[in-house]
Amino acid sequence: QKLGSSVNTSANEMAPFVTKNNELYFSSDRKAGFGGFDVFYIDLNDKDAKAINLGSAINSKEDDFSYSINTQTSKGYVTSNKSGISFRASMA
Repeated sequence: QKLGSSVNTSANEMAPFVTKNNELYFSSDRKAGFGGFDVFYIDLNDKDAKAINLGSAINSKEDDFSYSINTQTSKGYVTSNKSGISFRASMA
């Protein structure tokens, strides 16, 4: 389901994850990224919110997608096709 121009663009959006707090994490290959697919965040409770790229702690020049997070512990998982890299990132 399309959510409007604050989420959907002419690029490809995929792998949505919605928290209990109605926060949406999704991947997109839009121009505002580091390359490939990047993970973005938007608070669906805020009608004026814009999608925010989660930055280089999560995203790379490769494809980063399928992000999920436990909002109580701020720990989550991201799927990526980065080669030879192991990392741990947390969102504060």
